[in-house]
Amino acid sequence: MGPLKNTGFFIVKYSVYLIYFWPLCHVKILLFLCIMRILGVKKMEKKTFEALQAAIKFEEDGRAFFLAANGKTEEKFGKSIFLSLADAELDHIERIKTIYESLSKIGEWPDSPSLFSPKRLVKNIFEEAMVEIDQNVKPTTGELEAVKLGIQYEEKGLKLYADLSDAATHWLEKKFYTQLGNEERGHMLILKDVESYYADPVHWFSAKERSHWDGA
Repeated sequence: MGPLKNTGFFIVKYSVYLIYFWPLCHVKILLFLCIMRILGVKKMEKKTFEALQAAIKFEEDGRAFFLAANGKTEEKFGKSIFLSLADAELDHIERIKTIYESLSKIGEWPDSPSLFSPKRLVKNIFEEAMVEIDQNVKPTTGELEAVKLGIQYEEKGLKLYADLSDAATHWLEKKFYTQLGNEERGHMLILKDVESYYADPVHWFSAKERSHWDGA
């Protein structure tokens, strides 16, 4: 009877222990889960802010590049394009900073339509610069190099925003970076058009005229 008595005592003892301490275990588990959730949110917030900071830095560098290219370019069409692209990068900077401030103050992604559309459409940038077209243009080596570097820079922008969109955890974050990527692609296509114009302005101008009448 001794072992049985000891076994009964063991069961009663640990039953009381579980009944008394089980609620406390639940509290500890809940506290642990809450702490892990907070740490996860903090980590996500840090990642989000770092992504926005990287985007701001990229756009600021891009604006500086296009302003410098504008200053060094004598040919009017290219000069107008570079200035317009510098303004487009400023638009990006302002939109990114608006999101950064919203996340800093209220912790939420703003769902404002103006953040997902540029102030000036790509086709408007191009059409406005068309008034400066010169069929007899003879771009300098520096102007040609600026266009090539601009194309390379926009290609980097496409990759940057594709990567940020893939890494995004919020649907508005993903939508925003996808939109910026689309706008950078439009800028790249403009610069490739300028490159073609510089390579053979007469043929380029004729092709544009045919395209205009074909679409009329």
